[in-house]
Amino acid sequence: MADEKKEQPDGGAEKKPGLLENKVIVLGAVVALQLVLAVGLTTVVIMPKLGASQAGAGEVQIMDAEAEEMGVLLSLGEIIVTLQDESGRDTRYLRINVDLELVDQAAADVATTRLPILRDMVIVTLSDRTAADLNRPEGMKGLRDELMRRLDERLPTGVLRHIYFSDLVIQ
Repeated sequence: MADEKKEQPDGGAEKKPGLLENKVIVLGAVVALQLVLAVGLTTVVIMPKLGASQAGAGEVQIMDAEAEEMGVLLSLGEIIVTLQDESGRDTRYLRINVDLELVDQAAADVATTRLPILRDMVIVTLSDRTAADLNRPEGMKGLRDELMRRLDERLPTGVLRHIYFSDLVIQ
């Protein structure tokens, strides 16, 4: 009696699983669909916003022109000064990094030879300021303008483009 066929509850023969009933096929289709969506969204939406799309010849020329407009940066290094104090009670210190943007490498080489003079000009200018002066936006702009004027006197005419402050701490 072992030869007897097992009877199905619905009375019919054994059925093969359908396409959607096979879990491996459904899972594979879902993974493939997600992969296609991820690649498509990355290519169409994300890459153009990051600027990683392939640039045409016109775009390359624009980027080269912008790079040529950017000058050479020369760091004066970290400078620490004692600030003027209105009340005479608290001694305040300023730690700052100053970077100069110069027109080209030749100007940067000239400025490098005058680095001690330029650092001295910055130190003297900063020492005349108070913490209250530097805590105001117009105070920082005034400081930048005065440094531009003073440093430009010590460099060949027209080589200093801009002054950048970084790592500014008042204690």
